[in-house]
Amino acid sequence: MSYKSIHRFFVALLLISGISTTLSAQISISISDFPHAGMLVARTQDTSSSVLAGPAGPNQVWDFSHLVTSFIDSTLYLMPDGLPGSQNHPGANLVEKDMNASANFEGAFNYIYYDSEVDGWYNLGQELRITFWGFEFNYHMFVEPPSLILPLPCTYGLTNTMDFDWDTYSSGWYAGGQTDTSRVVSNMHVTQEADAWGTIITPEGSYDALRVHEHIKILDSIYEYNAGSWIFQDTSQSEWSDWRWYANGIGEVGFLRESGGKSGGGFTFFKSSTLVGLDETIKNQDLKLYPIPAHDKLFIESPKPINRVEVFDYYGNQLYVALNSDPISLSDLPGGIYFLRAYSNGDVIVKKFIVR
Repeated sequence: MSYKSIHRFFVALLLISGISTTLSAQISISISDFPHAGMLVARTQDTSSSVLAGPAGPNQVWDFSHLVTSFIDSTLYLMPDGLPGSQNHPGANLVEKDMNASANFEGAFNYIYYDSEVDGWYNLGQELRITFWGFEFNYHMFVEPPSLILPLPCTYGLTNTMDFDWDTYSSGWYAGGQTDTSRVVSNMHVTQEADAWGTIITPEGSYDALRVHEHIKILDSIYEYNAGSWIFQDTSQSEWSDWRWYANGIGEVGFLRESGGKSGGGFTFFKSSTLVGLDETIKNQDLKLYPIPAHDKLFIESPKPINRVEVFDYYGNQLYVALNSDPISLSDLPGGIYFLRAYSNGDVIVKKFIVR
């Protein structure tokens, strides 16, 4: 029997037996795969379906196509300048804003401050305000030392262990008067392992993904403020596992929390991302791009240092990321209209250019 005949025989056998094959690629996750300032990311959460993380190892298939929508949450990524509490996190260069209506009601907000570097996002802390019926609760949170969301670049087999404190100061207010204040110091021990790779399938699509298993142990120490000092009150402990799936060009594409071997807060999966703010006021009018129209390379000229450069197509899809202002290669881009977003000492500059 010839090779072609043997091949046709096995293909027919697979079809008859109903066996399906899924090919996936082992990937590496880098900083360019994560959201950046100016991105609005929508995620869907299913809080009703029973979901388990599935096995570890290479070339897995995680089929979560049965998930249903409980609600959709949106997150906007911003520069920190002028945001509430930004003075508490001077090392931040990226902020995650919760766009939920409940987080933005009557002056409420929820901001997480990061230092975004080539080796990963460092969590610096969080500023949170909750308001309802005249009550206001303010939370100032500090992470010491700053913790990594994910060490980068991340590939299959990577392991990481972190110990840090999540220090939370809270105060309650009513009718302009302070009602109480408290402090909780959460000592956190986190282990991370990129324990699997393969294909994740959600109602929004199918992606080559790298899975990271996180195991978290927390010891909370509770304090109350009295007579000018913090007085220790009590401790409590908790423990759980998180599973995160990461895909190139998206970042986190799936998230599951398990407690006691069961799904806890539901499964959250990526829905869409959109570039916003292309009509921002350009603060640095001296930034120049040349030649225009561009051909093989695009050069950037600026009197201020450029910290990061991003290129997007007309529909807001990110095509290029660099942490410097070196000439940009355009050899793989077809002719058309593109946008360049540059970051310079806290300024965000957006320029349009044409490739021919």
